[in-house]
Amino acid sequence: MNPREERSIVETEEVKYVPKNVHNKPDTLFLYFTVLTGTSLTLTGSSGYAWPSSVLPHLLSNDTHANPLPAPITTIEISTMTSLPILVGLLGCAAAPRLALHLGKKRLLLLDGLAMLLSIVCTAFARSVSFMVICRCLFFLCHTGSVSIVPVYVTELCENHNRAKFSSLAAVFMPVGQLMSYVMGPHLGYRAFTLASAAPLVVFLGLMGFTAETPEYLLASGRRSECLDALKRLRGNKEAKEIALDLEEIEGSLLEKKAGVGTGKIGVVALLRNRNARLGIVLALVPAILHHCCGDSAISAFLGPIFQSAGTDISTGLATAIVGVVRIFGLVISSFVVERRGRVFLLVSSALGCALFYILIGLYFYLKKTGAAIVHDVQWLPLVGVVGYVVAFSMGLGPLPNTIMGELFCTDLRPTAVSVILAVVTVSLFGLNFLFPLITEYAGMHFSMWMFAFNSLFGAVCVYLFLPETAGKSIAEIQSALENYRIKLKR
Repeated sequence: MNPREERSIVETEEVKYVPKNVHNKPDTLFLYFTVLTGTSLTLTGSSGYAWPSSVLPHLLSNDTHANPLPAPITTIEISTMTSLPILVGLLGCAAAPRLALHLGKKRLLLLDGLAMLLSIVCTAFARSVSFMVICRCLFFLCHTGSVSIVPVYVTELCENHNRAKFSSLAAVFMPVGQLMSYVMGPHLGYRAFTLASAAPLVVFLGLMGFTAETPEYLLASGRRSECLDALKRLRGNKEAKEIALDLEEIEGSLLEKKAGVGTGKIGVVALLRNRNARLGIVLALVPAILHHCCGDSAISAFLGPIFQSAGTDISTGLATAIVGVVRIFGLVISSFVVERRGRVFLLVSSALGCALFYILIGLYFYLKKTGAAIVHDVQWLPLVGVVGYVVAFSMGLGPLPNTIMGELFCTDLRPTAVSVILAVVTVSLFGLNFLFPLITEYAGMHFSMWMFAFNSLFGAVCVYLFLPETAGKSIAEIQSALENYRIKLKR
């Protein structure tokens, strides 16, 4: 081969551009703005879970100026108002992914926000329990739908190196929204507090119009130029060649999805035919159900009435605010702990800690019910008990069930499996929230607390006996462990 031919071959070789120091470049302000705005919808959603804690004292009052209802709310009405909307929320979770394919994530989140704002305004001016329940059902229908869309929205906006950082924002906004509710509730009337809880929603609706739709949706809709513009705004720290490579990567991902390469969605029937999937669902349900049956949702929704019935010298507003702050710090601390010890150890320790503090809280209410003289010397016990419970919950039962849920399934099985698990968990959560006010009224607050203690102890035993350790293992290793699964008594 002569030198001229060699030179011709070299000239025709494709030179692929390789970007340098991509991970060292700071993320753009527009990306921060878009992700923070989209995720802020969870602020109002999470405050909705704590809303009953602040409004129930008004709804139970005989004062017609404080209570918008013609008569104090009954226990069965409380049970219905706090539980039925959660069950209705399942419909939103099921419909949201399909709607997002047609409307886009950004537009769907905007519609969810508008409907949530409408439901809050209607709730504020409601004069009957039935209308309140209808409004709350609309709120949770849209909130649970947005909860299933926000993680996808953030994932499609981000890149591999910054996805984990931005995905954690929703977990931070959840306790912040509850804290907002705990701080405002004791100082405002029913209508003012309900309307004030929509403040983050108004900000969200005002800013969301200036954010970007996800590049993946735009490209899938045939809007290539808009997709390129969105990439330039979201990743303005990159050169034109780097953005072109990102566009090619998104195109390749979409082609794989259309071809069904590794991303085909498995139906429920096909899922249940897979032995590992069936076993994974059963095992994932253990910590997932324990997460709610240990009483966290009831504590969040009825925190104000719990402290009110305790009759301590500490004001309800101060006590709930302290718990809200501790919950946030507990979440931050847990992020440094969860990867240092095994999943099973943390879950068992967390459940035992929750049981211990529930026993102490129940003991206080039992002493108060029996008129024991010592109750005046331990009025600090309910606050210490709830704070201790929140810390224990944050160390394992709070963050880990969702982590384990994602680790026990292959990629193609995971979406359907998680949907099945969430459906079962939602039904159990409905039952818990419905029964808690009834049990508390007829058996006493101490019985409810000791019931949660028993659930936590029983859950700790189940986790220890049945749940395999997944920390530090790949998905393939976990699947291999499921194929050879044995409960610990038989190992």
